[in-house]
Amino acid sequence: RRVHGGTGLSLLSFFLSSMFALVLACAAASREVVVGVKQRQDGRNELDRLYWEIADITSSRYGQYLTFDEITNLLASSAEDVDIVVNWLSGIGAKNIRLLPSRDTVVAELEDSKGFSNLHISEGIRNSVDFVLRRDPLKQSPLVPRIRTPKSKEHSGLTGQGGLPKQKAAYQLPADLKAGNPSNLQMVWGPGSFGYSREDLSMFYNTYCPLCDDSLVSFDTQHHGTPYQDNFGEGTLDVEYISGMGLGVPTLVSNTNTSSSTEEGNGFGAALLSFMVDLSNRQKNLPFVLSLSLGSLDAWSCDLMCSQVKGFTPQQCSDYLQKQRQVCMFLSQDQTSRINTALAAVGARGVTVVAASGDGGSHFSFQEFDSDEAIGRELNEISCAHSMPVFPASSPYVLAVGGTSWESTEPSRPVGWDGSGGGFSWDFNAPKFQNLAVQNYLNTTKNLPSNSSYFAQGRAYPDVAALADDVPMCIYSGCSPSGGTSASAPEFAGLLSLINDIRFNASLPPLGPVASRIYQLAQHYADEMFIDVTEGNTQTTCK
Repeated sequence: RRVHGGTGLSLLSFFLSSMFALVLACAAASREVVVGVKQRQDGRNELDRLYWEIADITSSRYGQYLTFDEITNLLASSAEDVDIVVNWLSGIGAKNIRLLPSRDTVVAELEDSKGFSNLHISEGIRNSVDFVLRRDPLKQSPLVPRIRTPKSKEHSGLTGQGGLPKQKAAYQLPADLKAGNPSNLQMVWGPGSFGYSREDLSMFYNTYCPLCDDSLVSFDTQHHGTPYQDNFGEGTLDVEYISGMGLGVPTLVSNTNTSSSTEEGNGFGAALLSFMVDLSNRQKNLPFVLSLSLGSLDAWSCDLMCSQVKGFTPQQCSDYLQKQRQVCMFLSQDQTSRINTALAAVGARGVTVVAASGDGGSHFSFQEFDSDEAIGRELNEISCAHSMPVFPASSPYVLAVGGTSWESTEPSRPVGWDGSGGGFSWDFNAPKFQNLAVQNYLNTTKNLPSNSSYFAQGRAYPDVAALADDVPMCIYSGCSPSGGTSASAPEFAGLLSLINDIRFNASLPPLGPVASRIYQLAQHYADEMFIDVTEGNTQTTCK
């Protein structure tokens, strides 16, 4: 979504490709530089193997989560690569150089007068570095607020069908079921203007959740968002529904930067990567459930579009996409790969990561491109010819949550919400636990697109779905209809936190990587646990 002023992460998110010199213009000041040192590939492979053993209910290692030190020993960069990075930073005048506890990231401070305006990534270090991020203060930029409203005409208007009481009744969740274990913790994250106000939260609780307690919700950074900007509405929706569904669970609201580059362009990928670096290094206040409502087309999708567009150069295509709302917000496939490793690392420590599947159906990040422009028409044609997955929902290390509508406002008859993102990843293979469900879907579903338009062996998403239509939220002293998978994800995340609470009270470990267990249980207890959503179409405007 969109962001605004303060101390933030400005894009010097550098993934080593053909570009080894970066020229940056910024005011004279001391900036923090974050350098991702090359991780051990054999360690990443071993982490992947252990992750799936821990996630598999039939494995002897099920639920035996790794410690911070065990993951560090897997992924830590070589001493030689760390020395190369430290010596490089020292040579360009950086101060306060320090290696983070994960031993794969170096942080330092650098002044413009000592090289920040003309920062050269030399040939001598490029093989030792995965990325470079810069955190610095930015001026405010005016933005037009946008709050998600339902697409479906049938359910337009605030009927209240999606309010907390009706949702809990639909999911057979007792309205007074309240968590109480003091060790439980859940979190929502977003950059830029992402936040909420105590007044809006109190209004929501008074209207829909009288048992909720706003003292259980708190920020974990100094950034508390900016009202009347787009991500403030996102933060408000996330907080209201994760804390409302996860009644009684302490909730952290994390906004790790407020750069105006993080809501529209590829600064978002840098912001998410920076957050995951910080989260991976936490040894305290690590949430057991993390809900991520924000995302965009993954880098593979954007590379595909710009490789096939006719009449425009790849650079012209990239420049155009950077001006579009919430479309291509990751810098490269290498960047999503490093984020993906961080998602696996926190999952292997027992964190359930929940990600919204997107609001652009199977072909767009959010909406189609402007058909009045020649490049927009070209990109619409390419997008409609392919499944265009979004990230992080397409990561195999998250639980992807799609959206439903209630047919004729009847909760027992959910149908697929027409904007719900879904499809198959091109760059992440399907985990084994999906094989049976995917084959059943492909064998029984009529009118599928051509085989060439999607990768049937790729990670399929979403995994589950929750209400995304006519979901009320309270903001700016009033309550109004909202929705999208930005509502579905925190709804489901709150439910998982309640299950964790029951587990903790029984001296059991947290759910952690829960997706594989959901698929395994669905094979045996589908009628007891789930309603199979078999109606709906996510082609949106594609014909």
